[in-house]
Amino acid sequence: MRYTQFDISKKSGGHRKIQSPVSALKIIQRKLNQVLQAVYEIRRPVHGFVVDRNILTNSRLHLGARFILNIDLRDFFPSINFGRVRGMFMARPYKLSEEVATVLAQICCFGAGLPQGAPTSPIVSNMVCAALDSHLQKLAQRYKCLYSRYADDITFSTRTTTFPKSLARVVSTSTGPEVVIGAELDKLIKDDGFEVNSRKTRLQTRTGLQDVTGITINEFPNVRRRYLKEVRAMIHAWRKFGLDLAELRFQERYDKKHRNPKNPKPNFSRVLKGKLDFITMIRGTGDSVCIRLLRDYAQLEPSFRFTAKVGPKTNVEFAKDAVWVLESVAGTGKELVTQQGTGFFLSGVGLVTCAHVISTGVRVVSPKHPFNEYSVKLVAVDEHLDLAVLEMLGHHDVELEAADDAPVAQLTPIRLLGFPNYAPGHDCAVRSGQVTNTQTLSGRTRILIDASIIEGNSGGPVLDNHNRVIGVAAKGRRQCLQQH
Repeated sequence: MRYTQFDISKKSGGHRKIQSPVSALKIIQRKLNQVLQAVYEIRRPVHGFVVDRNILTNSRLHLGARFILNIDLRDFFPSINFGRVRGMFMARPYKLSEEVATVLAQICCFGAGLPQGAPTSPIVSNMVCAALDSHLQKLAQRYKCLYSRYADDITFSTRTTTFPKSLARVVSTSTGPEVVIGAELDKLIKDDGFEVNSRKTRLQTRTGLQDVTGITINEFPNVRRRYLKEVRAMIHAWRKFGLDLAELRFQERYDKKHRNPKNPKPNFSRVLKGKLDFITMIRGTGDSVCIRLLRDYAQLEPSFRFTAKVGPKTNVEFAKDAVWVLESVAGTGKELVTQQGTGFFLSGVGLVTCAHVISTGVRVVSPKHPFNEYSVKLVAVDEHLDLAVLEMLGHHDVELEAADDAPVAQLTPIRLLGFPNYAPGHDCAVRSGQVTNTQTLSGRTRILIDASIIEGNSGGPVLDNHNRVIGVAAKGRRQCLQQH
């Protein structure tokens, strides 16, 4: 036997038959897959099984649509049979000889069509669907729609006030409303050798849930609530019962999939990490929900560390975690004075502060753990600009990002973060304000803000309304040194 066959459960019910090639054939298919990936010309609507595209890029395409039509192709891989694959290799643009095309089709196919578990099946399906993609793209353009395809999942969307009936319409039946594929669309799909799975056809409006390839897109790409609920439940079980019992609980309640009997059961920690990676991919590393979940996981898995970049969707409470206290000693002998300032972690740079804040014996203090001190070393300093970059010998899990080089306009809303008059137990202070003016001194632009910079706040970040750093708080009650 060249393949091992087993079933896995479908989310919609029933089972999907998987054919996994034996090792020798799998090696050949992987090599062939590399060649086919190199020669396949990626079509604009295709988001499945291609580099730098995925379910997220597919869903983003349809953000803001008034109507979204979801179509599923029935028995997608099995319907692409040996003759179609062989004919595809012989036709344009590949034009392979009959003998070569036959051998390649024999490597790629098993039984009636493309095997579900073969490395070559995804790319071959995209190659075979080139004509379908071209026809559906033209149809979508004719009716002012957007078209995309992720494997067997087809999506049309439009911002027009009505959805074109040539694509789909809603009809009343004895069991309730039903979405019927338009004759023109149905004919194109059948002419290209495929069939619509009518049970999975959906026409979604802006007033209800809009879902594309498993991602909700009503306001922004997001995972479903029950997915987040499951992840939180897994973390809670691990924390409450321990890893071994949590793994047993997971297998009993959630892990309903049928896998290759030769493979071991999935590792609980890895499954949880995979789910967290998926949430992070969809919502972004700067999302507050992601940061909270990743922190929970890091507390349970000591080998895991992460660093989140603050973004527009980050709650200010998490942005504050990128801002730390700096303490140093100034003077000599009996004149020794401990001075305090603020620093913040800037992505790709390090721990940023004002040059006048640092001196000998600099220590970094986390406001959440005020009695834990971290050593630092100086990386760069510019006394003229009053800026310094430090490297902390310890881990931080949140950092800010710099804004672009565009000039900062007057009346731009800002937030000033820092630790004025800090004492252990104090939280990072946030002062809102706006830009009042700009000055150019010695070729460097400084911006003036109406949020007062109190002693101890020097070195703190000034953020725009996207939580990006536009400047560093410097000396003076109404000044801010711009980063750019």
